[in-house]
Amino acid sequence: MAYLTMLNEMMAADLEQAVHQIKGLGIRYLDLKSHIFGHAIEDLDGESRERLVALMEHTGMEVYCLSSVLGHQRVDIIGQDRFRANLLQGMENLLETARIVRPTMIRLLACCLAPRSDGGNHHIRLERESPWVYDVYREVIDLAAGAGMSVTIENEPDSIFSSPAETLGFFERLNAGSKARYTWDIQNMWQSGVYPTLEVYRQLKPIINYVHLKGGRGLPGTPAILAYRSLLEEASWPVREITQQVLQDGISPIICLNTSHGMLAEDDILAPLKGTAELAAEEAYRNVVFLRRTYKEVV
Repeated sequence: MAYLTMLNEMMAADLEQAVHQIKGLGIRYLDLKSHIFGHAIEDLDGESRERLVALMEHTGMEVYCLSSVLGHQRVDIIGQDRFRANLLQGMENLLETARIVRPTMIRLLACCLAPRSDGGNHHIRLERESPWVYDVYREVIDLAAGAGMSVTIENEPDSIFSSPAETLGFFERLNAGSKARYTWDIQNMWQSGVYPTLEVYRQLKPIINYVHLKGGRGLPGTPAILAYRSLLEEASWPVREITQQVLQDGISPIICLNTSHGMLAEDDILAPLKGTAELAAEEAYRNVVFLRRTYKEVV
């Protein structure tokens, strides 16, 4: 069995409205990122925390993940001291929030390097140019572990986790064990150039503890090249096969829905909502319905 969650802002920019709409879908777990009473989750102040706790108590919802954007910076530009200061300050503030809302995990993002011009491996470049990055991540991971929190690190399309080899190399070098695992955002890695397949999943499976699902379509003649956003049901990557394997393996007890990247194709069922605030919410609703209809294990 796996439960669903989604980023709070998918349903509405107003947190209270979003939480009530998510609850209305029969979802009990929240993944909180931004629009938290005017703050990103890593920037909450005391008043915002009190309002968040009151909202959780009123709705009976639970927080699964605090999805920060900490770590998503060009380390070759900002350097060790600023990167470390940013992560430590952000993690310390996140832990103040975690102490009262008690999430299961805290999300960091993989850092970035200058775009590759030669197709080289980001992990190898990181080892050569900025090996201190691993120590900084370990420091904030240990800080979270000391507070009883596990960490997950996600791939953004422009991050150093653009392929299975780079991602696996990073986690091997990080050597944080169960204190820090990997969020596989399937479409993000596709956007980085790696089409999602069962083989890609099998390579990444040993380090995954959280899976982000969103659609995505290729062009008719090149279905493996990401071109459009879409519903999961209309995606041109093997959604059904990969999701079934994720469920069978039980590696992501909660699966998180994200908004698909890209433009809408003219023939997309959601095309009439292009440019509206309702687009992301309708996409989320239809994806929830699809997953529950397709997999009896999904709650």
